Amino acid sequence: APHFAYCSFSRIHGSLRTAPALASRIVGRILTMRGLLTGGGSEHNSRMNMNEFGFPNSQWEKAKTEATEAMIARAKLRGMLAYSELVSGITAIRFEPHDMRLFALLGEISAAEDAAKRGMLSVVVVHKAGDRQPGPGFFELAGKLGRDTSDILRCWVAELHKVHAQWGS
Repeated sequence: APHFAYCSFSRIHGSLRTAPALASRIVGRILTMRGLLTGGGSEHNSRMNMNEFGFPNSQWEKAKTEATEAMIARAKLRGMLAYSELVSGITAIRFEPHDMRLFALLGEISAAEDAAKRGMLSVVVVHKAGDRQPGPGFFELAGKLGRDTSDILRCWVAELHKVHAQWGS
């Protein structure tokens, strides 16, 4: 009898551990049958008009527009903007000042602005206290975009001057 109880418990416990995987496969099959899912991953997100963070593309683009407008407004004043100040002005998506999704959004904006020859716009977004500079993601992207980041202070100041010259009055 004890052996039987152990075997039953093992089968039940094993079933409970596989239940989430089974549920996931069932949902995947239902979505596939309905034509909503063909392969999962990013293909699923694009079919559902979602970005990699699970936001509808339209909502993500609205957040990018709001952030871009806030950064341009500050660049026109030849000023800087704290991350916390920036996120308070974005209503399409709720971000925290140290949110990885915010950093991705800023990276997309800066890459697009740089491609348009207007400089890395997110250079105006800085830490509220301490060094009052952009975060490390800014400098990582700057390096990928061909900036010399061996001296981050020099890199930041040069980019800030470029963006201020582009947008300042």
